[in-house]
Formats: sequence, C-alpha cells, structure tokens
Amino acid sequence: MKILQVIFYSVSSIVGILFIIGVFTSGLHHNARQAAGSGRGGVASGQPQNTDSSAIAFLGEVPGPDRIQMYAYDGAATDRSCMEQWSKRGVVDVEMENYCINEEREGYARLTETARKIGGFSWGKPLFDTQSAKWTKRGVVDYNEVNYILSRDYDAYLNLKYAYTHEGINIPAFVQAMDIADRSGAGISMIEFSYKRIIGKD
Repeated sequence: MKILQVIFYSVSSIVGILFIIGVFTSGLHHNARQAAGSGRGGVASGQPQNTDSSAIAFLGEVPGPDRIQMYAYDGAATDRSCMEQWSKRGVVDVEMENYCINEEREGYARLTETARKIGGFSWGKPLFDTQSAKWTKRGVVDYNEVNYILSRDYDAYLNLKYAYTHEGINIPAFVQAMDIADRSGAGISMIEFSYKRIIGKD
C-alpha cells in the first residue's frame, strides 16, 4: 500500500510540474507576440495594434514637414548595372544599355517627385526606406520599381482619403483592412484592396 501511495504522489508531482511549465511557456509566447508591435512601413507585425482612433488619424492626417532626405543619383552604379544587364558573351547591346540608363534617370526624377509628395506624412518615410532597401541589389537602387510601388501607395491613400471625406468610411472594416496589410507586410495599396473586399466593393 505504501508503494502505491509513493507512486501516486510521484505521478501527481510530475503532472503538477508539467502544468506549471506549460503555463509559463504559454505566458512567454503571449508576451513575445505582444512585443512584436505594428507598423505602416510595409513591415509585417506580429500583433496588429490598429484601432478606430488610429484609423481616423491615418485617414485625416495633415502632412507636415518633409521627412524624406532623397539620396543622390548614383550614375556610375546605374551605368555599370545596365551594362551588365545588356551584355552577352562579352558583347554589349549598346542601344538597350542606353535605354536602360535613360529609364533609370527618368525613374529617379519620378521617384524624387513621389518622395516629395509623401514625405510630409508619418507613413511616407517608413515606406520610402523599406522599399528603397528592398529594391537595392548589389548597391544599385532600382529607381523605377521603388517609384512604382510608392506612387501606387500614394494613389491608394488619396483614394481612401477622398472616400473618408466625401463618401464616408466604414471604420471597423477599415481597421480590419489595416490589420491585413500589417500582417502581410504590405503597403497602403493592400489596405485599399482589402477594404474594398471587406465591404464588397471590389
């Protein structure tokens, strides 16, 4: 009988210890998710923090001073990149190389203009920095690609802002759309897309 009691108490102790470990581990996991934070710069967040008030602040933001410091055009790096892209077996397609260089120059000019438009918004610089880093390969910025994404996000923001001021926005649905964009690490164009899907306007 004493042996059975000892076995019973031992098993009970082991179960108790395992339960405490499980609770402790669960608490750590929950705290880690909360610490993940959220952002609007095209960076995925572990725990969306968007609320009705943050959505209204986002839609009603009045741009302030330009926060984006535009980097200089790197002509040497761009020329080298275009030459490498249009070289085959040691022969350079000069016509396509020149086309590539001109496109990047024009892309830089367009990007400079887009950066000026979004630089006054709180979300402008985070988006600019994120996309610039994403589209920099071997030290060369793809100006056209960065501008394409940022101008698309800016256009989406203007659409949403217009709807907010002229048509009315379903704020709870908009908060859901912001959370979807945050979780996917996407920009404002994803907010617009998700919002339209949620309200059945796609």
